[in-house]
Amino acid sequence: MQDGRHEEGVALLRNALVAAELNEMEDTMYKLNALEPLIQSLFSINSIDEAEPLVLRYGYMAMAQSEKDGFAFAEIDSLFWSARLHKVMCLCTPPARL
Repeated sequence: MQDGRHEEGVALLRNALVAAELNEMEDTMYKLNALEPLIQSLFSINSIDEAEPLVLRYGYMAMAQSEKDGFAFAEIDSLFWSARLHKVMCLCTPPARL
């Protein structure tokens, strides 16, 4: 990603998410750790349609992690990503016609 090879970077982050989902310990932190850079990268390349369901998924997993641990910083991150997604949707949605 830092070298400007965004397509390859996003593909590798998608693979990391798939690998995290296959962990045998059923620990959501692996998934959260894979989702966060993927979401960030999708925002950076303006792939909002792909980022939207991942942001929702990240939020649900962050809440589950907070319930398990008492508190997880991922929950604050999920609020940040949700707010950023909301901002993008507000800026990109054309006004309704009357």
